Amino acid sequence: MKTILCLLLVTSITPALAQLSLPWEKDKQPPAAAEPASRPQTPATPPVAPDAPPAKAPAPVPAADRGICLVVPKQGARELRGDLAGDGGSLVVTWTQLTPARDIGRFFQVKVADANARVLWSSPVTEDANHPLAFGSWDFGISLPVALADLDGDGRQELIVPAPQSDVSPTSYRVFQWTGTELKPGAVRSLAGNGGLDTVFTWQADVDASQFWVSEWLAPEGDAMAVVRLARYPDGGHYEIGTAMLTRSGIQFRRESWVKKPARPK
Repeated sequence: MKTILCLLLVTSITPALAQLSLPWEKDKQPPAAAEPASRPQTPATPPVAPDAPPAKAPAPVPAADRGICLVVPKQGARELRGDLAGDGGSLVVTWTQLTPARDIGRFFQVKVADANARVLWSSPVTEDANHPLAFGSWDFGISLPVALADLDGDGRQELIVPAPQSDVSPTSYRVFQWTGTELKPGAVRSLAGNGGLDTVFTWQADVDASQFWVSEWLAPEGDAMAVVRLARYPDGGHYEIGTAMLTRSGIQFRRESWVKKPARPK
């Protein structure tokens, strides 16, 4: 199963990467704890017996993995199944409409349940589109779950939810991480390249529309790659979209190949 294969990716984080602040986390981090005034004395290490076997050196940490483990909803479905906890199990993310459609649009509630259909968390019932945990389909854009993917190589899949935007502006996403008790939203970011066709894609707060950005998560290509739709709006040019295969190394992505080269929509 793909969810079990995703567990194999946990050991592939480099120590330096593990210390990085993830780009979809909140911009403001909590202050570090103050250094205590005094430290308790550490007991002396007991001597090792002369005939004791030498301690084994820790195994080297492999290079950062390139697995994405992308899961997208089946056509018409309102659920996603994946390993949000990183324990090899499967949690189910569902979204259901709260109220009849109104002038502004429709509001939804997102729930996380275990394999036994026991609800572990539910988003608040709200009709405030500015609420950080509001989900819906409105006249100014759509903000509903579109995919699960391991975006940072920790072996856990994150929930990807687009933020509302116009059709030709760079697509931005809210990335939710499962804490064990709730889905925690992060800062809004776009996954975009820094120029050119063969380029590295990173999570960015402000994206130039002439860059390529990930506008849609389409389907997995095994566990290592993801098929995505890329879009850009070149200066003085026309809106272009194409389909590509991405791999991930750490928290960066790279376009490996084009499935369909960029062209103007017909």
